[in-house]
Amino acid sequence: MLQIPESNIILNLKGTDKASITRELLETMQHIGDIESILEAILARNRVMSQAPGRGVAILRYLGTHARTTGLAVGIKREGINFDALDGRPVYIFFLLVSNDRSKYVDILAGLLRLIQQPTVRLNLLRARSESQIKKILETQPTQ
Repeated sequence: MLQIPESNIILNLKGTDKASITRELLETMQHIGDIESILEAILARNRVMSQAPGRGVAILRYLGTHARTTGLAVGIKREGINFDALDGRPVYIFFLLVSNDRSKYVDILAGLLRLIQQPTVRLNLLRARSESQIKKILETQPTQ
C-alpha cells in the first residue's frame, strides 16, 4: 500500500521528454526541497542509467540532502513516450520518488517495484479517469 496525496497525481502529463516530465512531477511537491538541484540529479542519473525498467513504467528517483522530506508523485502519459526503457517500449506511467531518508526511500522503491510487476495494476492505472481512482489503486494494492 502506497500513500500519495491527490495533489501529487497528474492524470494527463503534458511533458514530452525526460526533463519536462520530471519537472512536471517535481512541481507537484513544491515543499520537497531544492527542486532545481533534485531535477539536475535525476536527469544526470538518467543519462548514466535508465530509470524505466520496462512494462510501460518509469521510476524517477532521488535520495539525498537536497530533499527536506520524502515524497511520491505519479503521472500518466496516455500516448506514451520514448524514455529509453530497458525493454525499448514507450513509457506511460511515471513515478517520482524523492527522499532524504534512506530507509523510507528503499521501502517505497521496493514497494513500487513489486507493484509494477502486476499487469492489472498497470492496466488499471492507465484506465483511471481521475486522481482519486489512481490514489485508490495505489493505496489498496499490497506492496509487501
